[in-house]
Amino acid sequence: MTHKHETAQVREKLARLGLSWPKPLYHVLQEFLTWLTGKPYWGQQPLLHQTPWTHLATACLSLFGGAGVAWAIASSSPLYWVFLPIPWLFVVGAARKLQTNISHQSVHFNFSRNKIADRILCEIISTLLLTQDFEAYRRNHIKDHHGKNFATTEDPDAVFLLELGFSPGMRDDDA
Repeated sequence: MTHKHETAQVREKLARLGLSWPKPLYHVLQEFLTWLTGKPYWGQQPLLHQTPWTHLATACLSLFGGAGVAWAIASSSPLYWVFLPIPWLFVVGAARKLQTNISHQSVHFNFSRNKIADRILCEIISTLLLTQDFEAYRRNHIKDHHGKNFATTEDPDAVFLLELGFSPGMRDDDA
């Protein structure tokens, strides 16, 4: 039995776990198990269908909301260090999503499919997060990741994956 087959079998068993429960509770359980394992059960549909624009909106809400809550906690409670990590998680998660998803799609001109809009959006995000501007990020990303060194030992992403123990030919469900 292969690792992939074993993983699928375990997830399908988990999918049957709450079948005798009320349907809304069953769906909550399955969404939680998908979140926990990172593996949806066969045929599972996303809880919410997100567009690129809803991804941008939720990332901005998380970034500014988390920063606002952190500021409110820090300015009002003597025990703010106890509560501060919670909004930090939202801020860091949002910053990561803005950089690795939204900016990444923008430098490929895939976010809005409008080169000018994608460039402006990436410039705003890079200014907000104090990261590389559009041109520098695009140049480095396209040269380093999609250039002649792609998927070689000269590709920084490939080297990182090799150091983590991944090997060429592995699929994501083999990990």
